[in-house]
Amino acid sequence: MKKIQEKDLATETTIFERFISGAIAGFLSQTVIYPLDVTVIVSYVIDFLLCSNLGLESTLMFKTNR
Repeated sequence: MKKIQEKDLATETTIFERFISGAIAGFLSQTVIYPLDVTVIVSYVIDFLLCSNLGLESTLMFKTNR
């Protein structure tokens, strides 16, 4: 870590540094986005099941043709 912090900003990044940067960015984005995506899908499924069982119109953005 000390080596990365003391690196001259005028030098080009190495392949290894780019790989590590991309891996960290991908890990963080998946860690943050995936739970949110699952929450949205679960809310749509719950809304669909509740509304179809009760005969109500769906209140969510993506409505099904019934």
